[in-house]
Amino acid sequence: MKVYRLSTAPYANRLDGEGAAIRGARWNPPKVPMLYTAAEPALAVLEVLAHFNAHYETPNETVLVTYELIGREGIRRPALRTLPAGWDVQGPPYSMAAQAYGAGFINSSASVLRVPSVLVRNQWNYLLNPRNLQGRVCIVPIEPFTFDPRLISGGHTR
Repeated sequence: MKVYRLSTAPYANRLDGEGAAIRGARWNPPKVPMLYTAAEPALAVLEVLAHFNAHYETPNETVLVTYELIGREGIRRPALRTLPAGWDVQGPPYSMAAQAYGAGFINSSASVLRVPSVLVRNQWNYLLNPRNLQGRVCIVPIEPFTFDPRLISGGHTR
């Protein structure tokens, strides 16, 4: 199975999840590493735009990273009704319950957690557990990516 992430070029080969650990995000509190990926490249683009559009800038040297997940074991697919209340609130700040849920995943033996996208409810994001990726994931291609200026508020890039 392939999953996708937009990244800045210097961090594209990293599988440590430290970028998400800096501030925390929807599914991880600060200091808890996690890799956020999407089922489709287009969803990866939307997820990045949702975070950067408010700042009228997108990252320099953007690349599309494709990950190949090896095997199907270790993938959690929780039912929507089992996700913590408030998981889908617009943030930041994000739901502490959702962040605790993600931290529990990171401390488990699972390697992948499938969660619905807040932006497109019938699409999936795949959270990768950096602690359990050994032998489970490889980076297939890393390709340059340029945002179409029409997608960016005011058409500005940094």
